[in-house]
Amino acid sequence: MSVNKIRGLNLADDATVCISYSERYDVLHYTGEGETTALFNTDVKDFMIRVLKYAYDNEFGVWENDPHPDELETHRSGCASQAIETWKEMKEFEGEWPEHPEDADADWAEDPESEEFIEALTTYNNEVSALMENAWTEILEEYQEYWLPLDISIEHYDHKRGCATVQSYIWMRASDYATHGPFGEQSVSVETDMGTLSMAS
Repeated sequence: MSVNKIRGLNLADDATVCISYSERYDVLHYTGEGETTALFNTDVKDFMIRVLKYAYDNEFGVWENDPHPDELETHRSGCASQAIETWKEMKEFEGEWPEHPEDADADWAEDPESEEFIEALTTYNNEVSALMENAWTEILEEYQEYWLPLDISIEHYDHKRGCATVQSYIWMRASDYATHGPFGEQSVSVETDMGTLSMAS
């Protein structure tokens, strides 16, 4: 298993691995919807969202490119956190994000131990949890081209038909992969003193 191999390499603390998944899918490119059709008819999206959600929930960084050493020092960094934070900003802009009790226009808002504050906080947390249940679905459906570690290219066979290649490459600390992986990826690669080591998961 790739996790055991990574553990056995005795890598440096700042070492990173790249996990990847790719599929090809025949499409009708002339419709202008070839990329979306391929994305939602392959398993790449499931792999990608599984990694991003797990990384966000467990507070470790994942990136769409090999991260700079400075980025490795911040737990809440990378594309998973960026996607959620930007999604939250969109929800706030659209007026769909609930108001935190601290921002309420009421006397009890300044007293976190008051019954009203505690009740409002419970309501707030429940509403946020409900929104978060659909967060990654919304991000995938509406914003995939902006925030996600995703690449889709289409090879044209003729003026109508073609084949789309859907790929996701995700970097993370080797130590995080060894602790939390595998994630259902097809392959794992890591830089060693002997060069790039690639292996099937």
